[in-house]
Amino acid sequence: MITVTNGLENIIIENKYLKKIKEGYLIMPTNDYWMINLKIILDKNRIIKIIKTLPKGDNVLDSFINQDISKNVVKLTERDYLSFKKLYKNMQDKNNLKKEVYVDAIAKILAYEYYQANILEDFSISMEEIFDNEFNDFNNYKIYRTDIINKAKEYFLKY
Repeated sequence: MITVTNGLENIIIENKYLKKIKEGYLIMPTNDYWMINLKIILDKNRIIKIIKTLPKGDNVLDSFINQDISKNVVKLTERDYLSFKKLYKNMQDKNNLKKEVYVDAIAKILAYEYYQANILEDFSISMEEIFDNEFNDFNNYKIYRTDIINKAKEYFLKY
């Protein structure tokens, strides 16, 4: 468990969100689509800073320097704390926004394709067949197949 503080407020990072890496720890997000890494950097078993990086690459996008070098406490300036707090809160969000957007957008397209094939062109084909034949696996959205098809059926009946 690691505590991040500004001296007034605390953020407790539980061990289940910490993954041991060569430099120290990687703070694990709730959803797998998160595109920023927050790494806790250790030197001689003491936390010296938290850095923000992209998953693939060593470029440091931001650095939050520990004002009070400690083993399990990170004390940040007010500006750094507010920035870190926002990032951490966002990465711990339980809503899978990516799934919601994919399901909604692709379901609308699928509903239209189904309408065009079955109503306008009088060609009998199921939504499942359209989905499997017409949509490539762009960004792995096929993992949401059932949700997309159900939502597409709702859109088709609505419109």
